[in-house]
Amino acid sequence: MIRYCKHILSVSMVWLASAAPSLAHPIPDIPVVATIEGSGTTTIVVDVDPRCFEADPEAVPYITKGQLDGMGKEAKDKLLGNAREFLEGNIQFSFEPGKWFLPEFEYSFDSRLGVGFEDPEAEATIKATWSSNLTPKTDIYRVRALDTADYVVLCKTAVEGLPRMDVQALFPSEESSEVDLTGIRPNSLWMTVANFFRQGFVHVLPLGLDHILFVLGIFLMAREWKPLLLQVSAFTAAHTLTLGLATLGWVQVPSKPVEVIIAGSICVIALQNVFRPAYSHRRLWIIFSLGLVHGLGFAGALKELELDIESLMAGLIGFNIGVEAGQLAVLTVAWVLTLPFVVPEDYRRMVVIPVSLGISATGGYWVFERIAG
Repeated sequence: MIRYCKHILSVSMVWLASAAPSLAHPIPDIPVVATIEGSGTTTIVVDVDPRCFEADPEAVPYITKGQLDGMGKEAKDKLLGNAREFLEGNIQFSFEPGKWFLPEFEYSFDSRLGVGFEDPEAEATIKATWSSNLTPKTDIYRVRALDTADYVVLCKTAVEGLPRMDVQALFPSEESSEVDLTGIRPNSLWMTVANFFRQGFVHVLPLGLDHILFVLGIFLMAREWKPLLLQVSAFTAAHTLTLGLATLGWVQVPSKPVEVIIAGSICVIALQNVFRPAYSHRRLWIIFSLGLVHGLGFAGALKELELDIESLMAGLIGFNIGVEAGQLAVLTVAWVLTLPFVVPEDYRRMVVIPVSLGISATGGYWVFERIAG
């Protein structure tokens, strides 16, 4: 039985290392913002990240304003055409029951963060914009993510100047709830909490491989409930703090150094398991400090949506609970897989040391990759 479990752990580490370059952090989701006026005037804006057009989006940086200015018309038109094809494979809209279509969007370049676009270093996005005067027969508004969709579609809607609180995250083949244009339905913050709970969970499991490895590094130091609880609590408190501050815009840090430090934190925790195996409270301060950076890594899922404060707080709560649920799932799986190792010396020799070294190697590779990239 021990030999069998050891084989499983070895195979798992090979898989993690091979998957590492592509699963560290997913690129941003597809934000859809609809503004529906009482007069029937409707405007839909969809942000398309140009990195979506690459085979490995995480391997390329954002396009900057300076790079756009240096492009010829043909290259720019190709990017806008790629955005049109991208939306055709990911999203559709409906204003009548059972009828779905993709509007004739106008495509243009704009600042990714919605601020000044004069700085040559400003990061660019492609905005697809559509405006129309709806007919009196139009009585609903709905969005769906196609089964061929590559990314999650995030829907934010305002009707007659009032933002709806049920911000929705649509996975492939899912449809949003109907917005009743003949009479606004009661808004619900619980739907936003539930949708962002799922977002938080998948940002850890399966998409957040770097966060998974960090949590495994915490687990491998000690399986006893008290030191494990203290370490996980320190990590949770830290990343909750910076996730909230960054989402609210009170803390702003460039993403590249954050990603490099997150990768380095994996090395630190894993190597400490090998060379400083005895648990001490000093480790809690290390985990707390590194957890602050991990919270900044999570914040990108919320901070660019420009939500009203109530929806933002509901999304933040749901997302954070989802992250904690994802971490708990990782710890549960790790605990079950290591149950057969009852002798501490065998557990350390056959699990802690080899797995920690594998985690450290993966983190080291990411440090190099993210600095070079």
